[in-house]
Amino acid sequence: MDEKNKKFKNSLTIIDPRRTLLLSGNFGENEADGIVTKLFELGKDAEKGIYLQINSKGGSYVGGMKIYDAMRNTQATITGIVTGDAFSMAAIVLQGCDHRAATKNSRILFHHISLDPHLKIEPDSKVADFSKRLQEEIDELIGKNEAIKEILAERVTEDFGDLDLFLKAERILPARRALLLNLIDEII
Repeated sequence: MDEKNKKFKNSLTIIDPRRTLLLSGNFGENEADGIVTKLFELGKDAEKGIYLQINSKGGSYVGGMKIYDAMRNTQATITGIVTGDAFSMAAIVLQGCDHRAATKNSRILFHHISLDPHLKIEPDSKVADFSKRLQEEIDELIGKNEAIKEILAERVTEDFGDLDLFLKAERILPARRALLLNLIDEII
C-alpha cells in the first residue's frame, strides 16, 4: 500500500464532522454556490482534510462544474465518500476529489449531457432564427460532453476503452465495478 492510500485509510477513521460537506438530492447552482463557499472556507486550513459525502441523483451541469473546479483549486485534500448514489453530475463531482471512496452498496452513474428540453421558441421567431439557436445549443452540448470526457480520461486506466460508448450506455455501476474501472479508489 503506497503512502497516499495509507494516509487515506487513516483519514477515514478520524472524519471531522465540522469539515464534512453534504452533496445530496438534485442540486442546482444555488446549492453548488453554498458548497463552493464552504470549500474555500475550509480550504484555508490546508493541513486538515475536507470530506464530501455524496448521495445525489445529480444536478445542473454548471453547478457540478463549479464544485469540481473549486475542489481542484483548493490546497486541502478532499475525500469524496459515496453513501448511496452518485449519479450524473454528482459522479463528475466525485472525480474532482483527491480520494474517492464508496460504501459497498453504493451506485454510480455517468452519462452524456443531454439537450435542454426547454429550448425556448418565440411565437414570432423565424425558422432560421430557431435553427441558429438550436445549432448554438448543440455546439454548447458538444463542449460540455468533451469536458466530461476530459475529466474521466484523467481518472480511468488506459485500457478503459471508448469513453463515448461508456457514457452512451448509461449503466448504473455498483461500487465493485466502479473500483475496477478506477472511478473510485476504495470501497469502505
